[in-house]
Amino acid sequence: SPVGFGCYRVDDRVPRHREALRLALLAGVNLLDTSTNYGDGHSELLVGKVLKELAASGEVAREDVVVVTKAGYVQGQNLKEALDRRKIGDPWREMTEYSRDCWHCISPAFLKDQLSASLGRLAMPKVDLLLLHNPEYFLMDAEHRNMPLADARDTFYDRVARAFEQLEKEVAAGRIGAYGISSNTFVVPHGKADAVDLLRVLDLAGPGFAAIQLP
Repeated sequence: SPVGFGCYRVDDRVPRHREALRLALLAGVNLLDTSTNYGDGHSELLVGKVLKELAASGEVAREDVVVVTKAGYVQGQNLKEALDRRKIGDPWREMTEYSRDCWHCISPAFLKDQLSASLGRLAMPKVDLLLLHNPEYFLMDAEHRNMPLADARDTFYDRVARAFEQLEKEVAAGRIGAYGISSNTFVVPHGKADAVDLLRVLDLAGPGFAAIQLP
């Protein structure tokens, strides 16, 4: 559909949000855009519940809806789990500790765990599209730490490449239909430290790369 339903601030505990999503789907909207950190997981829970209800009633078929989710932010329950894992000596690697309450990660192991959690909340065996969610946090943090720009970019695209390798595995395993990147800095001048270069991204992309999201 030319209009999608963005799930940034929706929550399964709010009846009005549930009704809004239901009405959108019944009106023909078939693109739903959520993320692991929207509503600290409750946005994905809402999408899963409403789609299950409409599929059970025969009003909307799951296969007719494109479900997009994202991974990368470590906030709320994700941050609690990251801290707990660190305490027991099993941390997620390559963690960007951007601020006290906002960390970020796109390591292969993290993405695998996040997808499992998302599929559980969505109550689905597969999500149509998984996007790396604002991976430029690494570049922003590197600038704050005065890391040389060329080194920061090389490290960043190396991490993106390994994230893509993991997501290709998830496509092959049938847990995602395709993958891509959602970035606020695709659109900033290339000279800025946090700019994400689409051409470099495409050089790293495998056959499962299908979409980008940008302001």
